[in-house]
Amino acid sequence: MRAASALIVTDEPTAQLEPTIAAGVTDAMRAVVDSGCALTVVSHDVARLRGPSDRTFPLS
Repeated sequence: MRAASALIVTDEPTAQLEPTIAAGVTDAMRAVVDSGCALTVVSHDVARLRGPSDRTFPLS
């Protein structure tokens, strides 16, 4: 990741990861957002993303 990025887009960043590793990835995503970068995450794991997300948009 570049520190100067204004937007990072991820696709299933926690898919197929062990729960402790996935939690670390989730924490890292929250840190990216807290640093002022926008983050878009596409994921089926909605429950994991509700905590660190500012907004969620379900697609149907």
